[in-house]
Amino acid sequence: MATNSTNSMSVTAQLVVLGAMWGGAFTLIKFLVHHISPLEMAAARLALGALAVFAPLIVRGRLRLPGAGLILPIAVVAALDTLIPYTLVGFAESRIDSGTAAVLISTMPLFTVVVATVVLRQETAGPARIAGMAVGFFGVLVLFGRPSADSSAGIIGQLAVIAAAACYAAAAFRARNLLQRIDPANFTAAKLALGAALAAVAMATLGEGEGLASLSPGPATALLALGAVCTGMAFVLYFRIVAAAGSVGASMVTYIIPVFALLFGAVTLGEDIRPETLAGMALIVAGVAFVIYSGRLESMARRALRGRDAGAGVRPQGGRPVTSL
Repeated sequence: MATNSTNSMSVTAQLVVLGAMWGGAFTLIKFLVHHISPLEMAAARLALGALAVFAPLIVRGRLRLPGAGLILPIAVVAALDTLIPYTLVGFAESRIDSGTAAVLISTMPLFTVVVATVVLRQETAGPARIAGMAVGFFGVLVLFGRPSADSSAGIIGQLAVIAAAACYAAAAFRARNLLQRIDPANFTAAKLALGAALAAVAMATLGEGEGLASLSPGPATALLALGAVCTGMAFVLYFRIVAAAGSVGASMVTYIIPVFALLFGAVTLGEDIRPETLAGMALIVAGVAFVIYSGRLESMARRALRGRDAGAGVRPQGGRPVTSL
């Protein structure tokens, strides 16, 4: 029992650290958008992240390069799961607070359900999932707030983050099949490296990249932290948590990221934590919880209903209660 308790405390501590890493990424992005373009930031973040993931694999002798047949599928996932959303979030944070961006990106599990049930029709949505999606997306509306003549830039930024969350959800389904052919750590390394390559091509095509060469020490340090720590090392830690607690246990980090992002944004950037931001976060977190634990919630509800029906059974003249099953 003591060992289980210790393991549980270790996983909890790792979840908090991971939440701080990914929450801190939004703060660093907000700082960096004033120094380099979103595409430049995404390219450097991916390159540094790839190095941070490759390093422990090489040291441990576990690096396995993907076969030729996996390059294109992984590149597609890299675009959907890294390059596009990283660029969109960078663009968004030039218009909205870092904390707001983190809260909105936490809608990704809601979009995963939409893709699975509506687009791909691979799953069915029970009452708990439908309720979770409704509550979560209502939280998004609360975050958007009442439209005004001065809010167009903020709305565009918020929509960019929503689009990034949808990209993450679409990528998750493509990654699911690939993870049957390549282990998660090597898949992540390949994904980040291919994402960096795609970003380099995009920069060359658009004539960007000069901003990276002219970075001063402060922004350069922030970029190093964003890529190596908040991307590469964070992924390594994430897979350690998955190995210890499973994917559902690791998904608990979804609830921690916005808290740290709001805290870091308020302390280091002076961002205001508005009531609508907290209300929207509470609704989104509740909606995501309903979606993630929908199976358990519906199973508990069915058991409760069966117990109530059994307790309300009618006793006929002959003896035992009659119950509906």
